[in-house]
Amino acid sequence: MSKLRITYSLLVVAAIGTLAWLNGHEEQQSVPSVVKVPDYLQDSADETPLQIEPDVGKSPFLPTAVQSPFPGMPMLNTQGGKVAGEPDIQLPTPEEVAQKQQMEKLGYLIPPEYYQMELSALRELAEKGDTFALVHLGERYYFDIKKRQSGPDFEAGVDYTQLAIKSLAEALARGNAHSAAMISEIYLVENKPVEATAWNLIAERMGDQLSVDWFRRTKDYQQLSANDRRTAAQQAEQLQQALEQQRASLVSKSRDTKTS
Repeated sequence: MSKLRITYSLLVVAAIGTLAWLNGHEEQQSVPSVVKVPDYLQDSADETPLQIEPDVGKSPFLPTAVQSPFPGMPMLNTQGGKVAGEPDIQLPTPEEVAQKQQMEKLGYLIPPEYYQMELSALRELAEKGDTFALVHLGERYYFDIKKRQSGPDFEAGVDYTQLAIKSLAEALARGNAHSAAMISEIYLVENKPVEATAWNLIAERMGDQLSVDWFRRTKDYQQLSANDRRTAAQQAEQLQQALEQQRASLVSKSRDTKTS
């Protein structure tokens, strides 16, 4: 795959298809998560940052990645073995089940109803701290509105890249571990491999090894100089400190809200 061309419609189809299978198996899990410091990570009262040449398979970074390792996977029956009426369908291997569970845990998957919401409804939920809304808002800003630059939601002069990263950074602070890899991908597509590597290091600390492995096989990463990699590591330390401060601030604001 020479260029990353992920369309919004494919994301919706992938999300709905994947969630349909997942809902038949087990409930989605949630997980707590764990970065120069960008403006969108600074603690403030205000709520407001694609060319990539990977030489390997499709990116696993998006929460609704179109290359889900579980497409068309059948429903299990209560007796185990093959599905009734489907003698030729093989059940998922333990490795596939474990990978699916890990993807759920890291926050790869978003409930399909979020893809049907108006932008105003998503923003309202995001302001209330809804992690799914924050993640999909980041997706929609970057992969839909910015790309199309048309439609009722598009506003000229708005930096949708920064809005996407800000939304994903808050989602990360609120527990969506996979958001770090999504920010990394945005920077990679924006031809900023040092920043992308810094966020990929955060993704590694969050346990998102699927995204880490993909990223480190890209030409952009492999062509980084030793000095650039040291710079990225320094940025990652600063990003994590800022992220921890943002988490502490969110916890404090939540406590103040409950006591007021």
